[in-house]
Amino acid sequence: MTISNFISSATITSVDPVRVNTAISGRESRSQISSQYWRIQTTLKTLSEAETRVMLALIATSKTSLNTFTVTPPFATNASSYSATISCPSGGSVGVQSITVRSGTNPSGATPIAAGEFFKFAGHNKVYLATGDLSLVLTSGNFEGTLSFYPSLQTAVAINEVVTYTSVPFTTRIASDPGIEYGLELFGGMQLDLKEVI
Repeated sequence: MTISNFISSATITSVDPVRVNTAISGRESRSQISSQYWRIQTTLKTLSEAETRVMLALIATSKTSLNTFTVTPPFATNASSYSATISCPSGGSVGVQSITVRSGTNPSGATPIAAGEFFKFAGHNKVYLATGDLSLVLTSGNFEGTLSFYPSLQTAVAINEVVTYTSVPFTTRIASDPGIEYGLELFGGMQLDLKEVI
């Protein structure tokens, strides 16, 4: 059993830390001070007494904010019926915001990854957000297209690296110590604030 099994709703926020310096004249200079990451605020379903104990054990195992674990929020599941392997035939360099992808399977009009859906590259912890629909067209015996995303690529993508785009797991840690409430019937309610670890 994982924390993902207990999530009833989740909200995701993009955190893109920027330092702002303002001169006496009012002129501003801005600089990015760290890489973009996702913050996920989850609300867990009402837990039975037994489920509450399991959840407390899972939190203890993660040592609250020390260790990392994966969680697949409800919004990280792709809506498309397409589920074939998609890979990156040419790889990709740090800093790019689009990459050529390929599949050997005809999408038959399906959009494998739609704008606003999440995905990640197999060798990375970082999760990216598609900024446009991915369309695959027949090119030299394979179906190819351009996958555009946010933020820019933080780690180079290897040649033929596979794209994970269904039930995308986020590598996270607990961002703040959770509290748990017990009712008279020993049912618990909880919110967990998670931070992506990249």
